[in-house]
Amino acid sequence: MLRLIIIVGSAIGASQEAFRSALSANYSLLLPTIALSVAIAAALDSWLKPRDKWKGFMRDSTELDALFVAWAGAKVKGDTSGIHAEFKRLRERHLNDNVY
Repeated sequence: MLRLIIIVGSAIGASQEAFRSALSANYSLLLPTIALSVAIAAALDSWLKPRDKWKGFMRDSTELDALFVAWAGAKVKGDTSGIHAEFKRLRERHLNDNVY
């Protein structure tokens, strides 16, 4: 949603000359306000995306550690088939969620 607001706001800011002639003097502060809002939203978006990405990396690292411990126990028992399926699921989720 934030990216949609950035795109729409950027489009409005880019076409400010067309809007300036259509808007009355009462709205003269509207376009600079939109431009400032787009800049703030873009900064917020660029700050949040890496944070979410690293949260995903940490979550997957923790689950991989637990999977390794489970694999060590399953290796002793001789049944690692469930571990392989879980590793495949974890790998696919990591690629879909964290690798852009």
